[in-house]
Amino acid sequence: MGSPRPQSRAAQWLPWLLWGVFTVSWAGQWPRLPVMLDPAYHLLVAQEVVAAGGPIGFETWQWAPVGRPNLYPPVLHVLLAGLIQWHLPPLEAIRLLSVVLPTLLVASLWLVTRRRCGVDVGLACLAVTLTVPSFHHHTAMALAAALGLIELLWWIEAIEQRRVMAAGLLVALLCYTHLGLPAVAGVMGLIYWALRPDRRHEILASAWGVLLVIPWWWHLWHHRAFLHPIARYENAVVQLPIMLWGAGLIGLWVCWRSKSRYAWLMACLIGMAVFAPVYRYRWLNGEGLIPVLILAGIGLDRVAGWLATTIQRQQACAIATIRAPWSNLRWLITLCLVLVLQVATVAVWSSGRINWRAGMATEEPVAGLQSQTGLGSRAMRGVVDSVQRIARPGEILWSNAPYAVGWVAALLAHPTASAMLNEISPAKLFEPRDAAQVLMWFKFEPVPQQLVHQPGVTLVTDDEIVTIFRQPGTPFTVPPPRAVIPLWIAWWLMGVMVLSLIWDLGARGRTTMKVG
Repeated sequence: MGSPRPQSRAAQWLPWLLWGVFTVSWAGQWPRLPVMLDPAYHLLVAQEVVAAGGPIGFETWQWAPVGRPNLYPPVLHVLLAGLIQWHLPPLEAIRLLSVVLPTLLVASLWLVTRRRCGVDVGLACLAVTLTVPSFHHHTAMALAAALGLIELLWWIEAIEQRRVMAAGLLVALLCYTHLGLPAVAGVMGLIYWALRPDRRHEILASAWGVLLVIPWWWHLWHHRAFLHPIARYENAVVQLPIMLWGAGLIGLWVCWRSKSRYAWLMACLIGMAVFAPVYRYRWLNGEGLIPVLILAGIGLDRVAGWLATTIQRQQACAIATIRAPWSNLRWLITLCLVLVLQVATVAVWSSGRINWRAGMATEEPVAGLQSQTGLGSRAMRGVVDSVQRIARPGEILWSNAPYAVGWVAALLAHPTASAMLNEISPAKLFEPRDAAQVLMWFKFEPVPQQLVHQPGVTLVTDDEIVTIFRQPGTPFTVPPPRAVIPLWIAWWLMGVMVLSLIWDLGARGRTTMKVG
């Protein structure tokens, strides 16, 4: 049972108001952005793309000087490289995407849900999404995943609108954006196909986009031996908002009763389980939350509709008789339920124990590392300044903290003998510390005496968070990165794809589900 679309001005301005408030508040985080860890890696690769003049197939700036195959999809790096080439400072470029992509993801989730489920559910999903800080923190950290989720949501919309060209282009863009989400889309497609016979042609036809991805997939297959997926730091803390999942279960019951109408959502829920075996945090607090947030919105809307109907039937309060646009009873109840959700109990799994907390305040798995080595800290800015004075152009940096030195390398465009995203191994075995001219020991642990007294190594500076040495005698140099295609061609191809899918989804008209 759906509710009729509210015929009030609130239907037009309230969701935009909520999204605008979120966008302004998130942009207010600018000095604290970017979030550790992944943006450091993406920014360093983008700097290498700028140096090469286009997307690269081999990274020479990590595990330098031996390097490794570049197995991360290029779309985000091309975007960042373009911003840097347009004379935006590297730090401001990554901050800009850290603001834009999470807010665009929230807008896409609301717009797609509104079109597929109706205005009431769209508002509920938007309001629910704004109450989960861990989700926004993750999307600001996993920028490629945020962009991939935007593409995944609009792929669903393209299938529902029977826009095969847009759906295929979104499949291609998704494969060139993220490593894991194409697998999610593949599982989704199978479930979607089984539950929605009237959309089978569109689902299968959208696979034409895979033809555009053959060169990239061949590159991944050719270098598959270098890729070893591991969870790294992220599974240290996992949160389960009890009422959010409870509302999601109500939404799941609603969807199960109308499987064909919500086939896309059921498929998304099952598809996100791809992350469960290795990436528990991403499944429960990151990308995998997308279907849960939508289900929770559906559940809260159903409860609000039942309460509104009961109140109106019994005339239990004066507000039930008010007809002004700003007092839509169902929406008021939905927002009240969302406020309750905001202060509800959260189960937090950390260090092998479960703790119970009131409210949605988040404890992030890398919060300690962020406070010490994030770019918002005064000490870390001092480290960047010190290395800028000490290191000569092209010299290799090494550190016991790969992501901390990754920030320094990304901002100063230096190669590193260590590596971020260490799921990808070096091209051959070597001793990283011996290859670097600048050695940085972050004081998470005492500086080893063998490093202090190592022949040929001289102490340069020692501050509150790092000790820096020089090792000028090392003979290693880094070969210049080489582009696969020029950057302007990559931008041109991406622009044509994006404009084509916008035209297919928008200018040709759209089919919006009417709920009633």
